[in-house]
Amino acid sequence: MRVLKKGSRVSDSQLSFAVHANEQGESRLGLAIAKRAVPHAADRNAIKRQIREVFRLHDNLPAMDIVALTRRSTSAQDVKLTRKSAENLFQKIADGKIKPNRNMIRKNK
Repeated sequence: MRVLKKGSRVSDSQLSFAVHANEQGESRLGLAIAKRAVPHAADRNAIKRQIREVFRLHDNLPAMDIVALTRRSTSAQDVKLTRKSAENLFQKIADGKIKPNRNMIRKNK
């Protein structure tokens, strides 16, 4: 919940990622694939599998909590497009191309 409220967003036409720094030392992934956007369970599961696999392959991500959300334009028929979208968004996060929220920066006391 904290990620969705306080995190930064990075998105494209297929997916939207909410990103928030964590203190766990590793990145974590949450998936929120809306039934309204992708009505069939098999299609939702296929999209989740693709996003999890891309996340697993990106071992250079900073310590962040990432929540993947589908957009209404997400096509269940074109899983390759969704995978490519996830790869691009994870690469933006790995390259540090997202601007951290004021709340993401941990203050040292």
